[in-house]
Amino acid sequence: MWGLNFPPGQMGTAVSWVWGCDPTAASGGPQNSQAYLTGVMSASQLFFNSPCYTAAMRWDKDLSVTEGVSPSVASLTTLSQLGDPITTGRIGMEQAGYWVFQNLFLAKPKFQWGVAPIPYGPTGSDLTQDWTDAWVMSSKSTHKSLAFKFMVYMSTGASAKEFAQITGFFPALTSLEQTTLQADAAALGMSENLSQLQSVILGGLAKGQGFEAPGHTLANWNQINTTWANTTDNLFIGKQTTGAAMAALNQAMATQLQSNAG
Repeated sequence: MWGLNFPPGQMGTAVSWVWGCDPTAASGGPQNSQAYLTGVMSASQLFFNSPCYTAAMRWDKDLSVTEGVSPSVASLTTLSQLGDPITTGRIGMEQAGYWVFQNLFLAKPKFQWGVAPIPYGPTGSDLTQDWTDAWVMSSKSTHKSLAFKFMVYMSTGASAKEFAQITGFFPALTSLEQTTLQADAAALGMSENLSQLQSVILGGLAKGQGFEAPGHTLANWNQINTTWANTTDNLFIGKQTTGAAMAALNQAMATQLQSNAG
């Protein structure tokens, strides 16, 4: 079993925010970034090569390349072919979202499991990523009225309560929080009681504890994310130094953004 999987995710911000920095802010975390307010990243406001962001990426890379605590990219790919690494018990800990509850509900693991807050980074920051997923209807939907009625049905009343209980997804309605937490506490293998889950999960949703993930706030996200992933490939398999990778990333991202704006 591998001990930990801490994927950098979302432009590396899943790690850098815990370090107290963001690649689109000259200092501090996402709360200091104009990009998340406007939805547009600027080629002139990129800080992928800042000392803080570079240190965060070096730490994450070293987990697998140097310390062997996390699976390598190749190992993780192999593990995933055998099933979800967490639900099959092949990884001891993983940074992930609330959707893991649904996976574990379905997997019915034969081991004890639980949920815990993300540890503080070196700056004492506890800012983690929020993933707000919603029911949506396309502007080109053929049956707009029916689609809207279905969304109302799934998000209100008894049907919303049942959906929260069955899937484990955390509801938008605060009146259903306890319903979901009670279902989580009763899940097979859950090692925490209701009170402990309330503390961890509701504490993580408290004001100031989280910030919406960049993939939900930035325009042209697919291109941005692809550029980040392609440019950091060699870093996370140990074939490039972190400093060199971050310098290349800053330039590649600026080129991509200039192309988008052009």
